[in-house]
This record gives sequence, C-alpha cells and structure tokens, in this order.
Amino acid sequence: MRQPVSAWKVFAVFITFILASASLLASAPDPSTVPSFGAVKVGGQSVLITYGPDERENADTRFNQKLAPAGLEKEARRFREVIVGVGEIARGSKMPERVHLNVAAITEDPSANSFEGILNVGRTYGRVDRLGRLYTQNPTTMIPIIAHEFGHMVFHANILADLPETKVIEDAFRDEDKMIKQMDQLEERRKNLERWDNPRAEAELNRIYSEIERLSIELERLEQKVRVAASALNVADPYHEFYADVIAILYTGQPNSVADAIHMAQTKAGRSHGERKRSSSEIRNRQFERRGSGHPRVESGHAVFFEARQTLWNEYLQRPLVLRDRKQDVLRAVTRAVHSEVRWLMSISSSRRSAETAETWPMEKVRVLNRRLISQLRSELGDL
Repeated sequence: MRQPVSAWKVFAVFITFILASASLLASAPDPSTVPSFGAVKVGGQSVLITYGPDERENADTRFNQKLAPAGLEKEARRFREVIVGVGEIARGSKMPERVHLNVAAITEDPSANSFEGILNVGRTYGRVDRLGRLYTQNPTTMIPIIAHEFGHMVFHANILADLPETKVIEDAFRDEDKMIKQMDQLEERRKNLERWDNPRAEAELNRIYSEIERLSIELERLEQKVRVAASALNVADPYHEFYADVIAILYTGQPNSVADAIHMAQTKAGRSHGERKRSSSEIRNRQFERRGSGHPRVESGHAVFFEARQTLWNEYLQRPLVLRDRKQDVLRAVTRAVHSEVRWLMSISSSRRSAETAETWPMEKVRVLNRRLISQLRSELGDL
C-alpha cells in the first residue's frame, strides 16, 4: 500500500512560505482561546484585543511574572487609542475590514498581518544581546511602532487591496483552508480504515491516498501562484515603509519618533562594529528631521526613501499649522502620490526583477525613486 502524503506537512510548507513572503503575514493566537476585552470602532470597524504569549520563551521568569496578562490591560487600552487616533487621521481613506490587536509582554518583532487584520505588538520592545541579556524599553516606545504597524494595514487597504496579485493571495487563503479541511477529513477516515484488514478497506485506503496526493499537488500549485504574486508585490516594500512611517509621524507629531523607537533595539544588542554602523545608517535614513552626518547607505526597503522623508518634513510637516490642522489632507495627498508611484513601478517591473530588487538597492536606483516620489508629493501637496 502507498503511504499517504502528510496533510500537516504540506500545510506547514505552505504556511512557512507565506510567512516568508515580504513580511506580508504574521502569526497570532486564535481569538477564541485567549482572554479579550472590549471593542471600539475604527472607521466603522471594531478592534479586538487579545493577550498573546511572551515571544521569548527563555525570557527572565521574574520579568514574565511581573507582566502577567492582567498587567497588560493599561497598555493594551492605550495601544487601542493609537489605532483609534490613526483611524481619525485616515478618515475618508479606506480602512482595514477588521483589526485584531494582540498584545504580548515582550516583542522583538512587532508586525502587521494586513491580509488577516492582525497587529502583533508587545508591552515592551526588547532585544537580546550576545550574552543573552534582555534589553527593553518603556511601553511608551511602542506608541510610534504601533502607529507604524497599523499604517501598513492602511497602506494595504488603500494601495494594494485592489491589485490582482493581492486577490490571488486572498483567494489562496480561502482555497487552502478548504483543501486542508478536506485533507483532515481524509486523514481521519484513513485512521479508521487502517484498523480493518480486508480488501474493501484496502481499496478505500488506496482511494484516500490518491485523493490526498492530488490535494497535495494542488497545494503546491497554489504555493507557486502565491510565490509569483508575492514577488510582484515585493516591489512596493519601500513605499510600504515610507507610508507607515508618515502615519506614525502624523500621529506622534515628532519627526524622528519611529527612528528613536527602534534605536535601542538596533544598537544595544552587543553587535559587531559593522552591524552597529549599518544599523546607525538605517536609523538615520528613517529620520524625517535628519541628525548627524554620514554617507547614506541603503540595505533594506525600510531606508530607501530617506530623501523623501526629509523633504516631506522640511517643506510641509515642520510647519505647526500643517501638523496640527491638516493631517488628513497630508495623508490623502501622500496616498495619491504613493499610489501613483507604486502603480508605475509595478508596471515596469517583472516578478523576477521585483524579487531581486527587494533585497538589493543600488544608490542610483534609490536616487531615481526618491526624485520621482518627491516630485509626486510636491504635486499632490501643492501650497498646503
């Protein structure tokens, strides 16, 4: 008898790929299995809050006990206010269909799952050095980070949601769910039949093995479709980061709130001189009001639009009246500018080229992308 292909093995491979695709997805606990409280409306949608486990299983035990779930409520409610505040700034724009805010005691990697509407954050933002020592920041440091991560969801709703590549991934989720359920049912049927030793049971088992194999092949084809779609969307990564940073700055009113929030996490973890130097360069590139000096270097999508960030601040956002009274106008103009540039870049980038440029950013290309985006921003913002 042929041995069946494990449904869970295929599922694991598929999910592993999804999670690795341009940081599009992030895990979160099942809302039905964790404590939750309250819900408020953001752009007509509700915010569900749950408490997830500490990301670091080997974190200091005393620290974990001190930050038991009951101790997270104050921060969780404050974090929810951030989402509401960003929703107010984005009023008139498209908003995520749902927001699930999952709060852990510590997070090393805050993330947004735009496809499932999940924000994974922590009471504190922490990093571990080479000796295993945990460095954490005050919970207020998470405020610009949460605004940034929710900004990714707003970006998805306004820039990516209507793209065919996005629909491919969304359809893949639905199809994958259906196939996994089928495979689960077949696995259960197989277990029951294997207890019987007769020709009829063997014939049915062979049929089940064939069906599981067919579904496994279909899942592999689905994975390939997602791979192509995700590669095409990768080209939008630097715009994703720029847009999310803009939302965080509009919310906090501080030009370097995001850069300052990630500074400790990127520099205190006892890294090598080269790693610290690269980290410092990227942090400077995330600043809207530039501090210090140094030749810009770009090694990730986060840092590509360093010139556009500084131009937006110097020419518009540093004016108190703009940052106080025109936040919604600024965001709508930025949305139009970014939407135009993402469509342009996707139109000239093949899926293969997108996958390559997501990891390599030659300065010549960075300068061109900045000049184009700055031109669009000036055109949309006008005499604001």
